[in-house]
Parts: sequence; C-alpha cells; structure tokens
Amino acid sequence: MAKESGMKRKKEVEEGFVDNAPLTSKIGEKIQKAKLTVSIMLTDRGLYENAKTRLKDVYNGAVSKIRRLFRRK
Repeated sequence: MAKESGMKRKKEVEEGFVDNAPLTSKIGEKIQKAKLTVSIMLTDRGLYENAKTRLKDVYNGAVSKIRRLFRRK
C-alpha cells in the first residue's frame, strides 16, 4: 500500500501535479543554496590560493634574507 502511494506521488511530481507546493519551493531553495555555496567555495579557493602564494613569497623572502645575514664572508 505504501509503495503504491509512493509511486503515485512520484508520478504526480514528474507530471507537475504537485499538491504540496511548499515542498517544491523548498527543493528550489536548496538548489539555490547549493549553487551559492559552490560559487562561494570557488571564490574562497581563489582567495586561499592567492593567500598561499603570498605567504610562500614572504617566507622565501625571509629565508633568503636570513641566509644573506649568516653568509660567511
């Protein structure tokens, strides 16, 4: 019995005869949130890579300065 109602429900959803409009709007909301999250993650990734390279440059600069200080003359 439960399986039949589930099948009927699935058919209604596929055909667009959904009596539960809040459900479809929630699904749409979740999709929008997921898209936003992905775009934020990509932006954060770019910022992260940028910060990582800057940090690496600073580190390499500091190491070379320290080596220069302790270089034997």
